Amino acid sequence: MTLYDVIKNAVPRLEAEYNMSQIVNHSASKGALREFLLKEIIRPFLPKRYGLCNGECFDSHNGVSKQLDVIIYDDLFSYAVSMGDYYMMPFESAYGEIEVKSMLDKKAFIESINNIASFKSLVKETPDAGQILPNLAIEINGVEWNKTGFTKPFGVVFAYDSVDSKTVLNYFHEIKPLNPSLMPDMIVLLKKKTIIFRLFYEGEKEDKKFYVTTSNTYQGFITLPCEDDTLPIFLSYILSRTRDTRLKIADTDEMLNVQIDKFLHEMEKQPVVRFNIQHNEEN
Repeated sequence: MTLYDVIKNAVPRLEAEYNMSQIVNHSASKGALREFLLKEIIRPFLPKRYGLCNGECFDSHNGVSKQLDVIIYDDLFSYAVSMGDYYMMPFESAYGEIEVKSMLDKKAFIESINNIASFKSLVKETPDAGQILPNLAIEINGVEWNKTGFTKPFGVVFAYDSVDSKTVLNYFHEIKPLNPSLMPDMIVLLKKKTIIFRLFYEGEKEDKKFYVTTSNTYQGFITLPCEDDTLPIFLSYILSRTRDTRLKIADTDEMLNVQIDKFLHEMEKQPVVRFNIQHNEEN
């Protein structure tokens, strides 16, 4: 048995718990319950160093995302401020986010696209070549680091149910302007057993080949019927992206220096105590 087989066994559980959620009549409660179910399905397969929450992300340029359903973030080195069940965190802390929809129609589609775009349009400092941990980069004379992995966060739409997959695909024509780098990396239509992937063409005319991709180099989207492998493929993608995405946490030293410098320049003359001997001992 492989890890993929174990993931695939989660499908009946998700479907059964989703059907039980139908008894919740209030739409807001139903949405919250389905977010919870998704977290419960994802959580067992993610290493403990990854956190899952809902909330907002912000950057150092005063950018703030819209409310995000499920943020996957670094839970060891990064910074996340809890406000009850709602989190505010620097963009540097996030690997990606998932928009959860009970029914993906045109309204829910546009909302998901806008939420993901608000998240991906935030600005963060690119990890160094030798970024071995989110809080640690090293340099060794004579060593050139291979800049592998993703530096941009991912955004996924996960819909339990939806309109026809071709109809969902046609919704892209109504997004103006279309910024490819801010679009979802994939759209999962669980009940339709279909995933909408990014599409990349290669070659000319008769020799033209196409591939599904998760990079920002792509020419469109394609629906791919995945049958009972829809959920395992989705979970495998989340595992791959969190493993391969490199983070560099927010620079708290710079943040502190900016604030201290601000007050140094604004203050009036202050009392000072001076020592006659320079004290160099480190604590």
